[in-house]
Amino acid sequence: LSFCIAIWLVWHFIDAVRVLYSKQSFHFNECNPLSFTIYTIMIVITLARFVGRVLRGKEIGFPMHLFPYSTSKHEWESGDMPIFQYTSSKRRKGKRLLYGWGHASMGELGIKEFLLPKNHLHSLTHTVKPFLVPFGSKNNVIGIACGVGFSLFICRERGTKLTAAYGTGLNTYSQLSSQPHSPNSHTMRCVVEPKVLPLPLSYPEKTKVTHVSCGRAHSLVATDKEGGMKIIKEECFIVFSLGSNEHGQCGRPVILNEDYQRSGMVHHIRDLPTDVKQMVCGFDYSLVLDSEGHVYAFGFGYGGQLGNGTAKSNWKPGIIEGDIKDERIVQISSAGDCVLALSDKGDVFGWGNSEFRQLGTSSKQTQVNLPRHLDLKIGRVKEIACSGSSCAALTADTKLFVWGYGPLGLGPKTRFTPQPMLLPSTLFGENAFEPEVHPVRVFGGISHFAVINSKADLYMWGRNECGFLGLGHNKEQFFPFKVSINCNVQEVSCGPFHTLALCRTWILISKYAHLFIWQLETEYLTFASSERSFLFNLIASKSFSSFISDLYFNMFVCDSPIHFTIAACLISYAFRS
Repeated sequence: LSFCIAIWLVWHFIDAVRVLYSKQSFHFNECNPLSFTIYTIMIVITLARFVGRVLRGKEIGFPMHLFPYSTSKHEWESGDMPIFQYTSSKRRKGKRLLYGWGHASMGELGIKEFLLPKNHLHSLTHTVKPFLVPFGSKNNVIGIACGVGFSLFICRERGTKLTAAYGTGLNTYSQLSSQPHSPNSHTMRCVVEPKVLPLPLSYPEKTKVTHVSCGRAHSLVATDKEGGMKIIKEECFIVFSLGSNEHGQCGRPVILNEDYQRSGMVHHIRDLPTDVKQMVCGFDYSLVLDSEGHVYAFGFGYGGQLGNGTAKSNWKPGIIEGDIKDERIVQISSAGDCVLALSDKGDVFGWGNSEFRQLGTSSKQTQVNLPRHLDLKIGRVKEIACSGSSCAALTADTKLFVWGYGPLGLGPKTRFTPQPMLLPSTLFGENAFEPEVHPVRVFGGISHFAVINSKADLYMWGRNECGFLGLGHNKEQFFPFKVSINCNVQEVSCGPFHTLALCRTWILISKYAHLFIWQLETEYLTFASSERSFLFNLIASKSFSSFISDLYFNMFVCDSPIHFTIAACLISYAFRS
């Protein structure tokens, strides 16, 4: 019976492949030889694995009682006998993936096919849904940062513990350092795919990149003390700055009429601590937090964001005092020209722009030049986030509060509140069946927020001009809404016009499956979130009923093309781990 079923399935599978390769298939008439070869290899692998599973009597996605080596209970077994399920003591982690969405015309998402398409006529300027970034599938990305039109990544090199910095996107101010020239006009002004940042390291074979941060047109990269070598202080440079220095945000004297694109200067900032814990780049200023809780600031200061008691710019890094002088700061947050700081006691401090009373000031005081304590009266705070005109605070008892101006997540009627207001946990996945779901991380962009809940789901809300909320549209979102990503979200970076997310899969599938899904996406550029969900569900499906239901939903409800559906079936059998 098993052999007959296998022959019947293989026959119909070959017939489906014949239809797929027929001249009526638009895709294969237009595809390149590489795509044709990939599909052919997929079919061979699938048939080989399918026949092998049948001959060995293993599970192929159909009811196991049809095969001689079934694990189902026999008739002579008692219905109330215990069934033991043995699992491995070691829990394998899913593969780490990188997703990006929003503005893409400058190469900030790191997907070369968006700007230099092969099988479609026009380049893609933006995407309103999460898109798998192939660079993240090929490299071990452990850090991300988004700027205005460009992105930075920290990648761990294969076979070593070393990490390197990569950059992609806009490079008009050499914020990605000087990249090699080529006949392609995109190469210098716009890096279309991630490239290594050439840092002037004294010991490149021992030095790790620990932190990256992006501003409007400048970048900061921190390393681990040049590989831990014992060097005198005057020669120990651990923070590098790249890009525009119009206001001293790179930590060096301002040079009038400097040609940043030609210089490609990478500066070693001397007046900074040797134990960097966090770096934050505002639009034209920089903040550095050390392990002792001191905050250093330099760059543009006309909004009071340097916190030095004046409204002047300063290129030389200086320690911020005010109300945080005797405090141990553990986190800083800034997306525009307003800054929040969190102490180890759970107190929140703020300085900079306060046009919308987000720093607890009166309507007449629009700037705070020195850090001041914010009496929020919401309890102990464990994480903060700041946008351009609003703020968010996550308390120790997992409650999220927002205040300021803009789409705060409180609905379309509440766009301004000077006092913190609670966002109910029901907006982040809590319900009667999952009462323990709550927010665990909060991130801020220039005009939007992102939250990761305890189930590793991502929720976003705020302004959405370029679709950087990843919700499938570019309309303003007035309350938190779940982003359709079929992975556990671990880290998010909210740029002004695009978003990056580091994720891990919850199913164990080969990395080639993700690369093949990305291949389909880049050729069609029409994947809906439901179609991507269908692909992953097919790979993870263990029962015949779930397989058939997903197949029916994709073909008849989503109205997906026949070649997409068959390709999904190929993936489910060829790439299941």
